[in-house]
Amino acid sequence: MDTLPVIALLIFAFLVLFGIVFWIITLMKGKAGRPVTTNYRALFVMGIIFTGAGISLAVSTDNPGFYGMTALGIVYFIVGFTNRDKWENGSDK
Repeated sequence: MDTLPVIALLIFAFLVLFGIVFWIITLMKGKAGRPVTTNYRALFVMGIIFTGAGISLAVSTDNPGFYGMTALGIVYFIVGFTNRDKWENGSDK
């Protein structure tokens, strides 16, 4: 019997369970009076890093799949940059 489908299903089940746990934690944080906020500055920085890493990996490995990472980085960059008025300073915490 081939074990690859079994391993793939176990990994998928673990990821679904992991997602459900974090979803429940997020719901409980919202009900406790602490609103869940988005850190747009972190998205901006992640966008820069993902874009650069995706382009360099796609070019160096000749694998066009890394252009998906580049696209994700561009989306993060745009979302973070367009909401720069909502950035939190590190000294405010």
